[in-house]
Amino acid sequence: MRITELHIAGFGQFEDYTIDDLDHPLVVFLGPNEAGKSTIFQFLVTMLYGFSPADRDRHPYRPLDGATLAGRMEFRSGNSRCSVKRRLKSTPAGELSIGSDGLFGSRESIRNRVLRMTGDVSRDVFESIYALTLQDMAGVSGRAWNSIQDRLLGGLNLDTLRVAREVVEELEAEAKHLWRPDRRGKTRAQEIRGRLRALRADVHDARERDNTVRRLHDEIAAVRISMAEAEQRAREVRRLRDRAARLLPVKARLDRIELLSNSAGDLSEFDCIPSSPKEKLNQYAEEIERVDAELEEVRESVRSREAAAESFTEDDRRLEAAAAEIRAWHARAALFTQRRLRIDESERKLHRLRIRRDEIAGRLITGDWSTQVEKLVRSISVNELREAVRRFHRARDEMELARARLEGVGVRVAGRPGVWWAAVILGLILALAGLLLAEPAVWGPALATTAVAVGFLAQSLSLRKAALTTSAPANGSEVTRKAADHVRRLLGEMPVSAFRRENPDSDLPVDLHALQTVLAEIDTEEEAAKAVRSVLEKDEHEAAHLLGQLGVKASGSPDAELDRLFRDLAVAEKRKAASDEASRHLPADRKRLGELEARQEELHRSTSGLRARLAEVGAGDYLRGIQVVTERRAAAQRAESIREELEAGYPDLESIRAELHDDSDSLPLSSEEIAQLEDELENIARTLRDGHASIASNETRIRSLLEQPAVSELES
Repeated sequence: MRITELHIAGFGQFEDYTIDDLDHPLVVFLGPNEAGKSTIFQFLVTMLYGFSPADRDRHPYRPLDGATLAGRMEFRSGNSRCSVKRRLKSTPAGELSIGSDGLFGSRESIRNRVLRMTGDVSRDVFESIYALTLQDMAGVSGRAWNSIQDRLLGGLNLDTLRVAREVVEELEAEAKHLWRPDRRGKTRAQEIRGRLRALRADVHDARERDNTVRRLHDEIAAVRISMAEAEQRAREVRRLRDRAARLLPVKARLDRIELLSNSAGDLSEFDCIPSSPKEKLNQYAEEIERVDAELEEVRESVRSREAAAESFTEDDRRLEAAAAEIRAWHARAALFTQRRLRIDESERKLHRLRIRRDEIAGRLITGDWSTQVEKLVRSISVNELREAVRRFHRARDEMELARARLEGVGVRVAGRPGVWWAAVILGLILALAGLLLAEPAVWGPALATTAVAVGFLAQSLSLRKAALTTSAPANGSEVTRKAADHVRRLLGEMPVSAFRRENPDSDLPVDLHALQTVLAEIDTEEEAAKAVRSVLEKDEHEAAHLLGQLGVKASGSPDAELDRLFRDLAVAEKRKAASDEASRHLPADRKRLGELEARQEELHRSTSGLRARLAEVGAGDYLRGIQVVTERRAAAQRAESIREELEAGYPDLESIRAELHDDSDSLPLSSEEIAQLEDELENIARTLRDGHASIASNETRIRSLLEQPAVSELES
């Protein structure tokens, strides 16, 4: 066996601690004191031999935080990969897996038993051989070294090895025979006496060894007898355990089948109940809900179709009879409306034109507008008036121009002499100053300037004299008066303001032309409106005649009544189509209504019957009845399933059943009894291991004793 990995879930100071990569010829754990080396060794011992003590509260390596004592060890045994898991709670538990990580091969519960891979090495031997304390290893001499050799070599069971201490004692004894204490040698007598004493001592020792060998042989014989009895008991326990392991699963399933069959009882009384009554009731409820919804839709459809079939009235029939005339008039209704709109537009336009006429007349005439004024305005020629006003303005402009020329000359003549007089005086002053100062540069230019100013002054005086002698034109020009009289004759009696009559401006013919244009537009629009109104009156007469034929009294305009009749006709035609459509579908709807009502009654009857049957089973409660039926059928199905599994897994089921019937009293039936058998086997195995170890140790001692001289040899 070679250990490959240790996983400590909880042990001493370690928790969830893994030590892997142990598959080496030599593994050394190195660490300071209290690092946990001894704890790891005790964990290894526990994985091999189980928990000791098997009480969680008294175990010396119980974790301080209260965690569970548990762990796993993986190792190789031959060509198999093995794993052992142990856990200590209220009771110890263990599992051994042999194969590939426990996925293939065998898996067995070992509880707190020793691994069979340990062979004949007991826990005590294992701990005494491999658990050497630091004190034991402190030196290689003295009693510690003797103890180490005894413990190492005493458990190896090898004939060729002897304890070094025994060999040293023999050598020291022989040395005592060969040497005197003073190292000076012996005489012959002394040597013989010494040899005799030594021989007597050897004989005594040989007799003691012989007695010891006999005692050891007796112990070995007793141990072998005890081991034979233990092995016999172990075989009986294993046979009983194996029979229990083989028969108890079958018995448990047979008991389960019997219990389920008794729970199921006689299912023939449920033949009339569906396999799943709850789902069946839910199906009924869903179908009833669907049928109710469809039934309501069909009823609503029948009601709406009956109403549609009865909606076509006598008034609708009269409208249908006059449909051609109503449609013909409706085709003309658009023109009728257009004419009415045209008249309304003409009225609005005439109103705007009259307002425009009054505005222009307000600028042109005085007083109110009248028919007489309108005749006067229409009689005046705009072209003649425009020409007369133009001549008036031309004559007045010529007169004004002449007057302006005369006034301009007088102004120029009157304004210039003062300037020239000032220039003459200034020139004379400068000339006088130049003469007094005798400066030609001053009085020369001053005299020249004075001469020029005197010349201009003389010319100005001559022009003034001429202007004063010229006579101005008269205020009123004859031509202007004639032009104004011609304008007044053209205006005639039209009430124009006196100022405009005396001074006709250029806007006068413009206003007159605008007024005549507006009057012409008014005439044109009135003629057009008159023509449209004539046609409209004819249409209204025809519409009234049609309404009279239909027996309709018009409360408004005839065209509005006819338009309402056209809309009523469209509604009547729709009702007629709906009535025809409803009459075609009513028979099918009534048939479907009857089918749904019958299906509804059938579903309610089925639901009531199933609930009543379930209530009988459930003591008046159909829900309890569903539970009872479901549980009893499930029990029967489970019993049948277990029976099929048994028959498939155990072809010799009948013989096993017979064996169970015959040996039911001798089989351990409870888990406690099985656990007692396991514990007994574990104790027997421990006893056998201890016996083998004791025999081996005694045989080793016997061989060691027999190698020394016997009594017969010494006495000879």
